[in-house]
Amino acid sequence: MAEEIGKAKKVRSVAVVRGKTEGHERVRPIEVIWGDTNTTTIHREWGCLLKVDPSRVFFTPRLSYERMRVAKLVRDGETVLNAFAGVGAFSILISKLHPSTKILSVDSNPCAFEFMLENRRLNKCWGVVPVLSDAFDVMKSFSDRFDRVLLPLPELSLKALPYAVRCVKNGGVIHFYGTACRKKGLPQASDLWNDIKEAVEGEARVDLKILNFRKVRAVNRGIYHVVYDLVVKKQYQNQNATSTSK
Repeated sequence: MAEEIGKAKKVRSVAVVRGKTEGHERVRPIEVIWGDTNTTTIHREWGCLLKVDPSRVFFTPRLSYERMRVAKLVRDGETVLNAFAGVGAFSILISKLHPSTKILSVDSNPCAFEFMLENRRLNKCWGVVPVLSDAFDVMKSFSDRFDRVLLPLPELSLKALPYAVRCVKNGGVIHFYGTACRKKGLPQASDLWNDIKEAVEGEARVDLKILNFRKVRAVNRGIYHVVYDLVVKKQYQNQNATSTSK
């Protein structure tokens, strides 16, 4: 059957997923059952070329609409931090739409980093700055620096949120990705929102406002990948002093 599928679809190889997404790098075990055993391929999306190997890095085309949605929200000249960037799919599309934007694109997976470098070259997106590092270490080194921060890894978004709040500018935006359960036919996000507020409780004089909430995709029965677009408002000590003196 695999051979028939391969010939009918005119593909190079046919592979099956043999298990769940595993580990910090979210890689799924894949087995080639027909054709070329090389699992590296080129994915085409919104005019971009993305070189990926699903056996070594996480990538899903099901986030295509979400990547375009976020890219359209970015304004020319912004400074963006894409934490947990993978092969750079969000970063490449943002750079394509907004060449003057600078995107610090961070991932700790050496394979993802190499694909990110290649994807920057393939698309001539020189505004993307690939960084091979732990995203937490990078965020700890900045304060009030970025107009926009992407947290596209639901497993680590809550842990990363306080660091993202510190390195985003006052009035900047954080795209927070998490998971929510289905109740009464709708994604139930109240528990996740409470978790978000608790995660930043230790950040004095910080207020989060919801710009948008949407269900991104179903990841399991009754479980959804969701996103909060959050505006970060900061009240600085000097502002307090000024208002008091008046």
